[in-house]
Amino acid sequence: MHRCSRCGSLPLLVAFTLLLATSAASQVNVTTYHNDNSRTGQNTSETVLTTANVNTTTFGKLFTVGVDGQVYAQPLVLSNVSIGGGTHNVVYVATENDSVYALDANSGAQYWRVSLGTPESSSNLPYGHSPCTNITPQYGITATPVIDTTSGTLYAVARNGYYYELHALAVGTGVEKSGFPVTISGSYSGITFDGSQQNIRPGLLLENGHIIFGAGSHCDQGTWYGWVFSYSASTGKQEGIINMEPSGHCAGVWMSGGGLAADSSGNIYLSTGNSEEYLKPDYGDSVVKLTLSPTSGFSVADYFTPSDAYFYGNNGADTDVGSGGVLLLPNTSRLVQMGKPGVLYQINTANMGGYCSGCGGNDTNIVQEIQNASKGLWGSIAYWNGYIYFGSAAEGSYDTMKAFSYNASTGKLSTSPTSTTGTIYWPSPTPSVSSNGTSNGIVWAVDSSSWASSCCATLHAFSATNLGVELYNSNMIPGDQLGGAIKFSVPTIANGKVYVGGNGTNGVAGTLTAYGQIPNRLYCSAVVTCSVQGTYPGQVVAGSVQVTCNESTLLSASATICGSLGGCTTETTPPNTGTGTGAGGASQGSGGSCSLNWSWGGNNYSQFLNP
Repeated sequence: MHRCSRCGSLPLLVAFTLLLATSAASQVNVTTYHNDNSRTGQNTSETVLTTANVNTTTFGKLFTVGVDGQVYAQPLVLSNVSIGGGTHNVVYVATENDSVYALDANSGAQYWRVSLGTPESSSNLPYGHSPCTNITPQYGITATPVIDTTSGTLYAVARNGYYYELHALAVGTGVEKSGFPVTISGSYSGITFDGSQQNIRPGLLLENGHIIFGAGSHCDQGTWYGWVFSYSASTGKQEGIINMEPSGHCAGVWMSGGGLAADSSGNIYLSTGNSEEYLKPDYGDSVVKLTLSPTSGFSVADYFTPSDAYFYGNNGADTDVGSGGVLLLPNTSRLVQMGKPGVLYQINTANMGGYCSGCGGNDTNIVQEIQNASKGLWGSIAYWNGYIYFGSAAEGSYDTMKAFSYNASTGKLSTSPTSTTGTIYWPSPTPSVSSNGTSNGIVWAVDSSSWASSCCATLHAFSATNLGVELYNSNMIPGDQLGGAIKFSVPTIANGKVYVGGNGTNGVAGTLTAYGQIPNRLYCSAVVTCSVQGTYPGQVVAGSVQVTCNESTLLSASATICGSLGGCTTETTPPNTGTGTGAGGASQGSGGSCSLNWSWGGNNYSQFLNP
């Protein structure tokens, strides 16, 4: 069967920390997917977090808040909100249980929560659908909302049964604004939008008073299309609707959650999933530029379709270009995009190249094409200071995160990575970048490779100038660990904090976890060894663990050493208060093992080594 594009209340748990007050000068907002309408993913006004203080001694988990559904949407941050009887920084969280939360950005305390409908069970999809486990157990709010700071309104699309509704909530109270909610509906070229067959996944775009978003499929089941909608942010009136595949079906607009982009002239950009129909007027496996007219709605202004698109969507292939979001390079007329084929495209938005039937997979009709730039992309590309960053992975094949440089003089990207991480990922992560202008660049990414299990995601921080330098990850200290993983999770960085949405322990509820500076943090390191010592026949297996801390804490250590001749011996250091402790032992035999255990500050560790 032909397959097309994929979609892809718990208690408040607060870690005991000393929270730093953030200066007014550093107050920033993150009001849309990947930070801006170009979808760069960069916050260049981060004055608190630096490459020097993001480490295990001064940075870590601040709090985790339980919410009533899994968090697929990127958390959004609004500073200096009049809320809760004062002025506060607020983080907004949308869940698959159709709820939106307003939480204090510094403590996680809840200001308000509103329910926007009844989510649909992923095992109860209509028209003979099989259970869809890409998002489970329910579909509610999947697309990242968007905030209009001028009117103080948060817009969100929520699934209510088999229908989708556009909501407009006051950021201070959660009260629905007049004229909303609006049921998502309409027809194009004789085809009617059927919300029961679609999944609204891409982040919402706010462009000059218009709320714009796309739709794709539920697990490639049923008959679906790639839709794009526009609604008035002030009245809720529909202004435009377009179907990217009117001659057939598929060509979903999903981009692994990436938001549609817009340039300063109001042109809108997106990528589509695969289909057997890619020759115009159909736009399967394409990067598309739309315009929006107040009288005639959407129209296609330009497009690019790879010359080998036939192989992406035919004969049962599922290699859609549209698994990757679009990125508009700042201060240029260039767009960068990549999807499952792993080909990096750089496109001139003034002349996107169309379709070259004779190019044979080498698209000379665009600015640049880099084959095998990655194993594949399920996510979005980030930009900072002349570099782009993206994950690389394919189903069953893991890879690293990569950086490529952009030369403004030549207008070309480097043809190979300038640096890579040492971490492997699947799905490929969507990175975010924090910096203070062009200094202290940090690339943040969430490893969600365990999304199909009950645990656990990992937050990583890398130097933006060299991805080979890992500054921090949330597994370095047990108390910093994240909960359950969510596919396509995007970290949000604002005002000295990093926010990550996730999955709760019971597979239904979700979490929001915040990280930030923890001054004078207790930190301990352990050196563990296991080796064969001496010469035969007097060889012994020897092992030890030595723990050293930066301040006094309760410590213990134990080493069990097993040799091939003399059984096992155990040496322990009883719990004691101090800055260092150790244990060790030996047992006869050239073959054996060492079981090493230690604890500090209430955290337990263990390691098993063979000599």
